[in-house]
Amino acid sequence: MIRYVLITSILVLLAVTVRAAGAPQGPADLIIHHAKVVTVDAEFHIVQAVAVKDGRILAVGDNESIVPLKGPKTRLIDGDSHTVLPGLYSHVHPVDAALSELREPLPVLKSLRDVFAHIRKQATKTPEGEWIVVRLSAPAIRPSRNNA
Repeated sequence: MIRYVLITSILVLLAVTVRAAGAPQGPADLIIHHAKVVTVDAEFHIVQAVAVKDGRILAVGDNESIVPLKGPKTRLIDGDSHTVLPGLYSHVHPVDAALSELREPLPVLKSLRDVFAHIRKQATKTPEGEWIVVRLSAPAIRPSRNNA
């Protein structure tokens, strides 16, 4: 459980921008290796390890290229084949989901066409400068679904 909490809290670090191209300048402050690190680059590569320095991603890649960035003060975490996802996890979806229907009824969105129609409808009644939030649209935008 402690490892799970630790890895989850480290995910916040994965939301920061990768350093400029070129050879990584170590040593890293943190290395998670032997993991399945989802990079969310253009091809959604999955790599084995990630190195973090000064709160920024230093490098991602295979264990052999990342572990050498370890220095005497580097915290090394064996990911034990667990998945590491980028993102900010400072909010709780269940609370938001529970409160969302208090604001207004949730729309039924089965396709991208439904999502766009909902946005157009909301735009007519949303004051300029305010956000239009589309809840529960993920099933409608899955590539495997017919979104015509």
